[in-house]
Amino acid sequence: MIDWAEGALGVAFRRVRGIVHQPQPEATLARIEALAASEDAFALAALGAAAALFGSAILAFALRAGQLTAEAAFELSRLDETFQEERWGVDAEAAARVAAMAREAAMLGRWFAAL
Repeated sequence: MIDWAEGALGVAFRRVRGIVHQPQPEATLARIEALAASEDAFALAALGAAAALFGSAILAFALRAGQLTAEAAFELSRLDETFQEERWGVDAEAAARVAAMAREAAMLGRWFAAL
């Protein structure tokens, strides 16, 4: 998805390993801001909701661009959780939360499709 974003959005990301945040290039941040600012209010609201849900602006923009379905974007956003579930099992309360989040992702897919 990073490769897609770099090509489609015209940005360059600093890749890192591990979980420690690393700042991204100023030009990339400015380009992402410009892309978001170019959207109308309805698309921008959906981008904001998608970025928050997925924990990823890249996945939000990929959904907006039709590069991913809402379901695929949601599954990619949960790779670590899926790994943990496979290793330790599924918690019923967490599963209910995931189901609600999946419905929200599907709604965002319909929102973007309607734009």
